[in-house]
Amino acid sequence: MTSTARRLLSVAFLALAAVAFASPAAYAQGGVTSTLNGTVADASGAVIPGANVTVKRADTGVNTEAVTNTEGQFTIPALNAGTYTVTVSLSGFKTVTLNNVVLNAGVPAGVKVTMEVAASRSRSSSRPAPK
Repeated sequence: MTSTARRLLSVAFLALAAVAFASPAAYAQGGVTSTLNGTVADASGAVIPGANVTVKRADTGVNTEAVTNTEGQFTIPALNAGTYTVTVSLSGFKTVTLNNVVLNAGVPAGVKVTMEVAASRSRSSSRPAPK
């Protein structure tokens, strides 16, 4: 084999190796997962810390959970692209469900959830009026 042929073969091998090792890195930059960010507030706009957030993937039924921080925010990273249902609950508030939340690979998504105060469960009894 001539020296020129060896050089060409070496260059071709190095180029092939570079492509092989760089492809996973390039693929990872775009990613196959996404992040879901959200804010939970009440009807007046006051943030709600401590709310339980459940994100359920529609096609697999896999749940991922988070809790809102002191600013009423949550972040759920590394969710696979797909369609999700987001459920937010907290004692004293009506549970909120957001259907068909679509996450695209490599593109962060955000939701804003407004919770309403739950009706109080006061007990009333009827007694005969005193005579």
